[in-house]
Amino acid sequence: MKNFTTIFIALFTIASSFANNTTPAAKASLSASVNNNTVVLNFAANSNFQIERSFYSNEFAAIATVNNAFGGNFSINDNAAALAGRKVAYYRVKTINADGTVSYSNTTVVNLNNNEIAAAVTATVNFNAANNGNAVITVKNAAGKTIAVKNTIASKGANTVEINNSLAKGFYTATVSVNGVTVATEKVIAE
Repeated sequence: MKNFTTIFIALFTIASSFANNTTPAAKASLSASVNNNTVVLNFAANSNFQIERSFYSNEFAAIATVNNAFGGNFSINDNAAALAGRKVAYYRVKTINADGTVSYSNTTVVNLNNNEIAAAVTATVNFNAANNGNAVITVKNAAGKTIAVKNTIASKGANTVEINNSLAKGFYTATVSVNGVTVATEKVIAE
């Protein structure tokens, strides 16, 4: 009976560790192309996600939602009537992790008139501010060299800022200071 109890406890522990796994999903990477008036979005994701679109680089709205338990590479076509007559569309992937946290991919800007991508690389930095104030976002490469600095006005609560300084592909660290106080440091992937 002792062996059965030990085996049962071991199996329960293993099952619990899988059930309680709240490791955040990796940030999705997004690329886009235009083919016959259809925007083709390609990305990899390993949790639930939404494809979001904007025509003004802010105020994104979901155009597709996928409940995805296993991850993989995805391709979604956007040939909505809303694209007609537009010159530019902005796309990003909103990833919803198992623990409820949210992250965003790079924002890809698509030139709809010329059927080509207008700008491929931007980085999005998300942070919370305790108060309204002046925010300074400093982006550094792996060697610690400052690559970009963006000054903006932060609102109390959640903020999203895009850094489109023609970053080379790679990993960066963004440090956010509001009113001289560091409020966030996050990893940024430019692809």
